[in-house]
Amino acid sequence: MKLIRKSLKHFIILMPNDKAIKVNSIYDMASKYLKLVGLEITGYSLKHTFLNLVAKQFGISKAAELAGHTNNKTTLTYAIEYAEHLVEQNKKIDIKI
Repeated sequence: MKLIRKSLKHFIILMPNDKAIKVNSIYDMASKYLKLVGLEITGYSLKHTFLNLVAKQFGISKAAELAGHTNNKTTLTYAIEYAEHLVEQNKKIDIKI
């Protein structure tokens, strides 16, 4: 099972025919069509955006899980806006003693 997981690490399996395509192929395809409509967006920036949105809505742990990261610190390098979002949320805390 470990060997299967390791060999599939860089692939996405599409159902129902189980054909695999490389993740980079998806990035390349997305970049191609985004350029056609005048947007210069990379797979890297899409990953940043996706992880920020997931982290803001569901938390950093869920974003880390979806990114395949074993450590939330790794995800925080992508989800910079999420960290800024937390700072803003903390500023709203008004504790009266």
